[in-house]
Amino acid sequence: MGAPFIHPTAEVSPRAVLGEDVRVWNQAQVREGAVLGRGCIVGKDAYIDTGVTVGEHCKIQNGVFLYHGVTVEDGVFLGPRATTTNDLHPRAITPEGAPKGLSDWVVTPTRICRGAAIGAGAILVCGITVGAFA
Repeated sequence: MGAPFIHPTAEVSPRAVLGEDVRVWNQAQVREGAVLGRGCIVGKDAYIDTGVTVGEHCKIQNGVFLYHGVTVEDGVFLGPRATTTNDLHPRAITPEGAPKGLSDWVVTPTRICRGAAIGAGAILVCGITVGAFA
């Protein structure tokens, strides 16, 4: 077991939690409050948003986006360019025309259960649960 490896071009918040043997590759970003379990691999250009939880031994391939509200359980494979969403009604402005702020939207959680495999280029609309080993 060893310390996490962070590629020099990756941006990992000091407030993120990385388990043993985590590897974060080129130009990936891991935000504050994100938790990555032991043995995870985060590929080039991946984005792990604030508060996202990833279990142990997950493979997050190049260009995967995991947004706030997503939980990934142990042993999940996320193929290249797979992405998640977290807002069922995204808008830039309110009905009155004012710019939307943090209080104007609701995070809709998404869960990807143990051992699931998400294919390359998949888009997971928020509010779903992907079953174990799906």
